[in-house]
Amino acid sequence: MRIARSPIIAIAALLLAPLPALAASSPEIELHIEAIGDAPPQQARVEFEIEAVADTPEGASKGLAAAGADLTAKFAKIGIKSEQIAFKDQRQPEYPVPVAVTTVPVRNEPAPQAKAKTSPSPPPPVVVMPPMVAPTIRQHRQRQTVTISLDSLDRLEEVRAKAREFSSDDYRTPRVIYVQRDPVAARDEAVAKAIKNARAEADRYAAAMGYRVIRVVRVSNAKPALNLPDVFSFISSIDRTGPNDRVTAAVWAGAAIDFVIAPK
Repeated sequence: MRIARSPIIAIAALLLAPLPALAASSPEIELHIEAIGDAPPQQARVEFEIEAVADTPEGASKGLAAAGADLTAKFAKIGIKSEQIAFKDQRQPEYPVPVAVTTVPVRNEPAPQAKAKTSPSPPPPVVVMPPMVAPTIRQHRQRQTVTISLDSLDRLEEVRAKAREFSSDDYRTPRVIYVQRDPVAARDEAVAKAIKNARAEADRYAAAMGYRVIRVVRVSNAKPALNLPDVFSFISSIDRTGPNDRVTAAVWAGAAIDFVIAPK
């Protein structure tokens, strides 16, 4: 019985021992840390639609050109240059507008018949056809997609607010497409952040045990395991940084590192 209880007592004593005592009994131990890093997008495109409606294609084209010129002038007041604005035509169908047309009454007369020997019957009543309705006028609608390219996100909200003034009623709000200026550099930034975050986490765990990080023995790009604290932290970060599409446009990288820690 004494032999069977000895390992259990030794393990219990090791787990219940204070951290300084643990440090004295184990000079070096390995610490496995997993972390992630991200590189947020630096550029964006704002897209929305403008349109013009007229009785003729020429009138619709003139109305659309006037709307584009007015748009360019008003965006220039907030620092957006004309070369940052692009217009792309959209093909739109013609919509017929019914118009009543007055017609001449038509008499519905029976076909001539052979004369009978009896007295002639009274003439049939006159039937007048109703006025006909014909689509004689067409409504021409022309629409363009406007794309405003931004080199940075500093004026994004201002441009988005101005775009709402011109956006067609058929669309909800201007769309924002986030873009990475250099995807390769963004990947390098995300990897560097992941490694930096892993080292910071290793220092935090080591300090709590009275240890310090002395070297690294293994590094991989393993994806960190998902846990509830990380999920809540991620959702909170989305609420602080803005729209979800900005977070999904970021470049993410993971790092799994095995550190060796020793007593201070």
